[in-house]
Amino acid sequence: MINRFLERAKERDPILEQDINDLLTTDARDNSWAMMANDVTKVRDVATEETRPFREYMVNESVQ
Repeated sequence: MINRFLERAKERDPILEQDINDLLTTDARDNSWAMMANDVTKVRDVATEETRPFREYMVNESVQ
């Protein structure tokens, strides 16, 4: 069983190796009132967009 888990871990998408601290720092910068006041076209919900692969991976793993 552990071998099967390790084999699946080797095939994981590299995006899942992203540093969560960097992700949240980027989200705090790009999804803020200051960014909205400065340039509304650059505002984006980084946390929602970039954690989608994590959430999909967790769902797929829980189903398996």
